[in-house]
Amino acid sequence: MATCCICGQKIGGWGEDKLTLDENKGYICCYKCAPLIRDIEKADSPEILQVKSNALSKLMSDHATIDDVQIIIKQKIEQIVLEKGYTNVVTNPCPICGYSLSTSDSACPECGLIIYNNKPAYSTSELASIYNKRYDQYSRNPLYEYKVETIMDSAILGKFDKEAVEKVLTEYATQGWHLHSSFSNEVGKNAAVGINATINQTILIFERCIKA
Repeated sequence: MATCCICGQKIGGWGEDKLTLDENKGYICCYKCAPLIRDIEKADSPEILQVKSNALSKLMSDHATIDDVQIIIKQKIEQIVLEKGYTNVVTNPCPICGYSLSTSDSACPECGLIIYNNKPAYSTSELASIYNKRYDQYSRNPLYEYKVETIMDSAILGKFDKEAVEKVLTEYATQGWHLHSSFSNEVGKNAAVGINATINQTILIFERCIKA
């Protein structure tokens, strides 16, 4: 028994509403998927065409439709767009952000979704599961904010400015920040009054919890 080239559902015999997508390759659409393609063919406005095209793209993503079928359908939609003179119709939208993807894209330029063999590396349902788990983890984790302060050594002698560091530490501590980490960075040397001094900057990184 034949199966739908889009969703994989078994196709019944005589009398069932179906559509032949490619007779030479034996691609047939079932009674659930065929109406979507017919709606796209009959779309009398770019808005309707966009909605139906998005629905079909989601259906193919959810059912992991084979690449060859997806390409045939995308080419069919692009031909309809050209024939009807519609503009601003996205025929190959990113399932995450809706950006119009080209067949040469290896990743969505807008959201970074990886594209593999002209389709997303994950189906829409898989992506939803990934994002749900990620946000569930976010809700359990504490949230922090960070600030960075830079303090220069003495420009003449290269002396560490102890008073300036203490002042910054005290100011941040009174606002609920704590010192997360610190390091120094050499920015140059200065030869003055017989002293060859190395000039460093001290970088202080502060952390403050904003959600326990």
